[in-house]
Amino acid sequence: MRAAQYMFPHVRIQTCQVHFVENIRRALQTRTEEKFRPFLTDIVNLLFRKKITRPDFEKKAYRIMRRYEADPVVFQYMLKIDSYTGLLTAAAEYVGAPRDTNLIELYNSHLEGRLKSIKGFETFRTARLWLNAYILRRRYKLFTDCSRKFKYLNGTNSIGRTKKRNGFLPSLFH
Repeated sequence: MRAAQYMFPHVRIQTCQVHFVENIRRALQTRTEEKFRPFLTDIVNLLFRKKITRPDFEKKAYRIMRRYEADPVVFQYMLKIDSYTGLLTAAAEYVGAPRDTNLIELYNSHLEGRLKSIKGFETFRTARLWLNAYILRRRYKLFTDCSRKFKYLNGTNSIGRTKKRNGFLPSLFH
């Protein structure tokens, strides 16, 4: 996060809500212990089911905190959620911004799969060239398998969707 803010001073950071909740779930052992399941259900349903604005998030979090204020463990988690509120609600400020990192994870797992088949690079320069080519190819490749609400993306590519309106886009992979 600090590296991103250093390189891009005006960047908005969004913490992955799915991973944030999973960390709480794991710490409270709600898959095996019932004690904290109602609390987890409340935070998932009220705070993390969909994108909500910061004021709505804060109001709902306050109601949850009041409901569980007698439990010191839950109270500590609510304080942690409160300290992350800005990072957990940043996506609500942007239409179409995801509240999780699933797309990034998909991209990374694809890259990892490609790198497994490569035994190594001769030099750092060849590794850099290969990675640059890989990223360019991925950014220029047309979407073909999108379904449901993302079906409209088929036939377009990520670099074309992110360039400025009248920006020139050279054809590199035709």
